[in-house]
Amino acid sequence: MNTKIEGFNIEEWFTHSPVQSETSTEMTGEVITEYYKRLHLGEHLSVYVDAETGQAFLEHHESGDGTFLLTRKLERMFLDFENVNLAELFAEIYKNRWVGIYG
Repeated sequence: MNTKIEGFNIEEWFTHSPVQSETSTEMTGEVITEYYKRLHLGEHLSVYVDAETGQAFLEHHESGDGTFLLTRKLERMFLDFENVNLAELFAEIYKNRWVGIYG
């Protein structure tokens, strides 16, 4: 299973949402900047998309779980979140889930 979308360009996804960044310092002293987009779906619920890989996850009350690769179908579903069938949304997320080497 792929862990990233080859040639992923964050600017082409959720085009009305700005690219955001967070900078942190690793234990080694290396400074890392992460770029992402966050689409707010409702109170305490948003979808986070990593700019480098295209990996996404749902955030609920600022905790995320269930990483998946973003697809155009999922993008359309999130953009029309108020009208989407949640069973279909979660089935699509499950179909595109990312499973790490540790399960």
